[in-house]
Amino acid sequence: MNFQRPFYSHRGFTLIELLLSIVIFAVVLSAINGVFYGAMRLRNKTSQMLEQSLPREYAVSVLRRDLSGIVTPGGLLSGSLRTGVSTMGTAQEAGFEFYANTGRLDPVMPWGDVEKISYVLRNPTNRMDGPGKDLIRLASRNLLGSVQDIPEESWIMGGVKGLDFSFYDGAQWRASWDSTSEQTVLPQGIRVQISTYTDDAEGDGRHLNTVSDSPIQIVVPVLVTSSTNQTEVSGGSQ
Repeated sequence: MNFQRPFYSHRGFTLIELLLSIVIFAVVLSAINGVFYGAMRLRNKTSQMLEQSLPREYAVSVLRRDLSGIVTPGGLLSGSLRTGVSTMGTAQEAGFEFYANTGRLDPVMPWGDVEKISYVLRNPTNRMDGPGKDLIRLASRNLLGSVQDIPEESWIMGGVKGLDFSFYDGAQWRASWDSTSEQTVLPQGIRVQISTYTDDAEGDGRHLNTVSDSPIQIVVPVLVTSSTNQTEVSGGSQ
C-alpha cells in the first residue's frame, strides 16, 4: 500500500500584510476616539450649561416674587424701603431692604405673611467654588419684636460680580431710594441687574479661564398703591 503524507502549508502573514492591518486598525481607533471624545465634551458642556442656568432661573424667580409682593411702607408691619446699609443681622452690609407679603403662613408659627427682606453680597465661605460673591437673601418674620432677631439666611446663587438695583420714579431710573425721604414712598418700577462669572471648564473639571457672563436683568413694576409723604411747609414774614 502506498501511503501519502498529509500536506501542511507553512505560509503565514507577510510583513506587508501585518503593517497594512496595523495601519487600518490605527485609523479605525483614531476615528472612534475622535467621536467618543467629541461626545464626552458635548455631554460635559451640556451639563455645565444646565448647572449654570439653574441658579440663574432660581434667582430670577425669587427676586421677581419678592419684588412683586412689596407692601406700602409706613404701616404697622411695614417699614421703609431703601438702599444702603442693611439693618438685618450683625454685620453692616450694603444691600437693598424692603417689606413684602411673600411669607408663608404656618398654623404652628405666629407670624403673618409680611416679612422684612434684604439682599446682600457676601464673600463665599469656600473659595474653591470659583470667583465672585454669593447672593444672600435675609428674611425676618418677627416684625413686632422689641429685639432684633436673627434673620433667616438663604443662599440664592454664587459667582456674582455685581448687584445693582435701580428705581423708576416716573421720569428716570435712579440708583438709590429711601421711602422716608421721598415725596412718593414707592417707585413705579424696580430694575435688578446681576453680573456674574462663568467658569469655562473642560471635561476634567479644571477651571481653565474665567469669563464674564451676560448679566441677569429683571424689571418688576410696582403695582401697589403708593402713598405720598406728608410734609409741612411753614412760612413767616421777615
